[in-house]
Amino acid sequence: MIRWWGEELNLTSFYRLEKEDLPATNKSDSLSPEELMSQIESDPFELDTDRSAEDIEMSKFQENQEAIGLNMAVVMYMKDAQLFMKSLSKKQVQDIGFEIAEIGRYGIDPAKKEVYSLRTVPNKKLTGYAMLSWMYVAYSIFDPGLEKQLGLDFEKELLMSTKL
Repeated sequence: MIRWWGEELNLTSFYRLEKEDLPATNKSDSLSPEELMSQIESDPFELDTDRSAEDIEMSKFQENQEAIGLNMAVVMYMKDAQLFMKSLSKKQVQDIGFEIAEIGRYGIDPAKKEVYSLRTVPNKKLTGYAMLSWMYVAYSIFDPGLEKQLGLDFEKELLMSTKL
């Protein structure tokens, strides 16, 4: 298609097409659809999958959080989440937390300018830090103590947000 457009617009002298040999980034990239389906069925939550790259990213994030200290943006996002969730049932709060956790399986990078939408929180756009803050608050509401197992060091921020 590129070649056709280049010829059609008389631009072929300005570029050269070369074949790219890209390495497979995922083991699943080289699998047939049947093999991929079998892999998903045998490990739907990717519990047996190598997560070393994700673990490295998480440790970098945690080190960065320690260097920041008290993150006032997270405090404000948590206060927003608390105000939103105070009139919801524990089941609704749990649904919010689980939806964010599901999105988080594929990575939520607070440094990126990406904006997220949630099915459980209609008409609300959340940034990466907001998503992590909302998840932390949701877990602290529907199963107090479980939020500490998320790997996020937001304990001081949660305490500060409840005082506001």
